[in-house]
Amino acid sequence: MSNSADMFKKLAQSCQKTKETEAETKTEEETKLPKSEPSKPTPKETQPFVAIANSFSFVKFATQTLTCEIEHMLTNGGGAIVNTFSIAGLIGLPGHEPYVASKHAVLGLTKTAALEYAKQGIRVNAVCPGAIKTQLIDGFTGGDSSIREYMESLHPIGRLANPEEIVLMRWFGFVLMKLHLS
Repeated sequence: MSNSADMFKKLAQSCQKTKETEAETKTEEETKLPKSEPSKPTPKETQPFVAIANSFSFVKFATQTLTCEIEHMLTNGGGAIVNTFSIAGLIGLPGHEPYVASKHAVLGLTKTAALEYAKQGIRVNAVCPGAIKTQLIDGFTGGDSSIREYMESLHPIGRLANPEEIVLMRWFGFVLMKLHLS
């Protein structure tokens, strides 16, 4: 097994051990502390922490998935992986630090895996489309048409992409890969 596969496996195991250690530590600390009712944070106060936790979960999931895909391909003579991310993996978005950080992290894993496994017949690529008409964008703009118009102006085609276009692009890539392998 190569260095990256070992690294990906160790990272996933480390995440699990950290969770277990935190749970044990919390139990020990709870027994030492006097029993008092902690003040409950408001949803607004917990938002950044929830966003960070979700981002780490995304990175962990992507790492585990990539590891499994690579292990399968190593035993079956190679293959191709195409990860779809977000343009946020290439740029920054003020006010969306956890989201951007998770996309940068997984894009870095993709680049590393591509370099590590290329000579073993595994191609690893990423597609980072711009903004796509989804509920996520609707939430981001808050229904403000001026924000949406600004976002549209940033795209060379002058509009946001439709989800179907991304599916078609991925399907086209899959067909090309099959033609290349046959």
